Amino acid sequence: MLERGDLLRGTEKMLSRMIGAYQITVRAVAKGMVSDYESGAEGLKEWSHADLTRFE
Repeated sequence: MLERGDLLRGTEKMLSRMIGAYQITVRAVAKGMVSDYESGAEGLKEWSHADLTRFE
């Protein structure tokens, strides 16, 4: 099982480079959370992909 994980790691890196435009970074999510906190809005906010790409 451990060997399988090591073998897939290279494939994951290759695919992440190929479809990098569709990925959201942790930094963008954190910026969204901070802006949501600073706005003072109550309740849960659902984020779309387009909303989070604004923070990239």
